[in-house]
Amino acid sequence: RQSNGDLLEFFSYYAPNFHLKAALRYMHLQVITQDVRFTFDSPLAPKNWNHICFSYNHENQKVRSYIAGHVSKAKKDYNWWNHELKHNKSHLCLGNGGKGANKVSQDGWMAGFYVIPKVIVKPTMRPGSCETHSHAGSIIDLHSSWHKSKGAKIINFTMARVCEDMYVLIVIQKNAFYKEHEQMCSSINGHLMKDGELYSKSDSETLDTCVADGEYLAWSGYLKTKGRPEKYLCPSILRNGTFTHKRSCTSQLSCSACIISRSYRFKMYGAIEGFDREFFLQPMPGKNWVLNGTSWTSAIVSTENGWRLQSNFHDIEWYLNKSMPTGRNIWHYEGKEKLLTVTACNNQEFCCNDGECINRQNRCDGVIHCSDQSDEV
Repeated sequence: RQSNGDLLEFFSYYAPNFHLKAALRYMHLQVITQDVRFTFDSPLAPKNWNHICFSYNHENQKVRSYIAGHVSKAKKDYNWWNHELKHNKSHLCLGNGGKGANKVSQDGWMAGFYVIPKVIVKPTMRPGSCETHSHAGSIIDLHSSWHKSKGAKIINFTMARVCEDMYVLIVIQKNAFYKEHEQMCSSINGHLMKDGELYSKSDSETLDTCVADGEYLAWSGYLKTKGRPEKYLCPSILRNGTFTHKRSCTSQLSCSACIISRSYRFKMYGAIEGFDREFFLQPMPGKNWVLNGTSWTSAIVSTENGWRLQSNFHDIEWYLNKSMPTGRNIWHYEGKEKLLTVTACNNQEFCCNDGECINRQNRCDGVIHCSDQSDEV
């Protein structure tokens, strides 16, 4: 969390005649080495855990970064950094290294980190999830052998809890079949909650108003079934908090429990001005949720009949009469129409009209991949 535009370092590696730093400025990742600075275009989620993975190729001075699982593009600046090459021994610092009174103190927490020294033959880096690294034990422990300075603290907590806090449960409301709820959850880069995921008393209370047929609350994570399509049974959550697999997929429930990463970014495309272009999902009390702009000046909020795009700087408000704001849709304002795309798809994916994400290489390949067939239109 950063209150101004000062550079906030959180990772530094020093070696003889070489250094590599990672820092934040206005929540944007910067990777700095010698006289080159790379600034990545995708901001981090404020007030949330963020999973960052970057690689640096020393020979060609190329940096590749994944933020929240998405590839992020970088702008390169030259002759920017003052050379800090007077180091006889290799060492690594987390935070600002305690140097310089004008540097911003690290305001936040670093839950864990890992370093993978290897020769990069080609850009094949694929970051694992928080859970993957936690279970594999690849995260480096911070223990008594580390030297602390400038008020740095080491606090014990479990990585499992950190990984859990990176996700949030969103209730999607619409009286619909299982497949439609599954697609709506997918359109915000989420998945239907499975048994053992994040379920708590507060989640149960949130879903309690969704009850159908006296016992069913919401659709949940999919399990394979056998039989003819009209006799498929799909997973759901019961009122007593247990998961079952006995409800017909062709029946309807008014809610589904969708799990999504807190740090996912949603981008908005279209011929429109005066609004943010990137948004973060934020849960609200009850079953509501909102997409807040990265500058906190715009938001996409739910209404009784759909969604509203609004700004703190002007009174123009665009409306969408649909159950989900994602995908390629016509928004309305005082008789005017505007085609806008709100998507959680990354740069290597194509956004279907309904918001579903597919590999960009699969578009127009003669095979239908989008549920709404929009990839072959």
